[in-house]
Amino acid sequence: MRSKFLFIATLTSCVFATVLVPQVGAAEPLRVRPVPQHSSIIGKTPLPNSVVSKAPVVAVLVGETGSGTEADDALFVYDKLGVNHAGKMRRVAVSDNTRLEADLSNMTPGWYAAKQKFTFDDGHPSGDVGSPWWVFGVKVKTSAAPTKQLQLQRVTPIETVQKKIVASLSGARIGARTLTINYKSSPSDILTWSLQSPLGVFGTTNIVRAKKSATFGTSQFVFPFAGTYKISFTHYPNALSDPMRSITWSTLVSVK
Repeated sequence: MRSKFLFIATLTSCVFATVLVPQVGAAEPLRVRPVPQHSSIIGKTPLPNSVVSKAPVVAVLVGETGSGTEADDALFVYDKLGVNHAGKMRRVAVSDNTRLEADLSNMTPGWYAAKQKFTFDDGHPSGDVGSPWWVFGVKVKTSAAPTKQLQLQRVTPIETVQKKIVASLSGARIGARTLTINYKSSPSDILTWSLQSPLGVFGTTNIVRAKKSATFGTSQFVFPFAGTYKISFTHYPNALSDPMRSITWSTLVSVK
């Protein structure tokens, strides 16, 4: 909880946001997998997968004091045309943390893709810790769309596992969406989407929420722009003897 309170207390430029993707609760812990020691990003603003009334700044709170010192370190916020709305990044010391922030301009209603690009104290790039991208909206609403049935094909060469799984997407349209996966998920499973765009391939990762007794899992996320997305579901079996083993299925979805 310390990180959560630090984020709320120190990112003073945040505005109230409607968070579209619920966070994993304390009663449903994730299976811990080894991660690099430099994974110290505490929080971001605007919040990932949220809608805000205004966005004066973009910021990342990092749990160390030496991050963001390289000449090419920067924050970016792109609209659907590929225009960057973020100004020059600055560093603000916050106790034993660092807030990297940049002013935003001309933020008209719509969805935006934000990107962090900075170096940690130990020299590793921030992209080593999950996806460097996240999505948020400004004064935008998601339109309802017909449900789309998907079949994700197995890409992991494990013949003893089913070749495909069925999923249901709450509309192949821009905006906040929910994917329901017909598979007995575990709390550590993840869903990743990526888009080939003029900005380059980018994507975000979301945790799949599932109960132990459920035969399906759900993930909520945002499609910010039109295009062809690759959706991948990675399952981490609850096997303590082999916690790093994973199985992945994927498919392509055209979003309008």
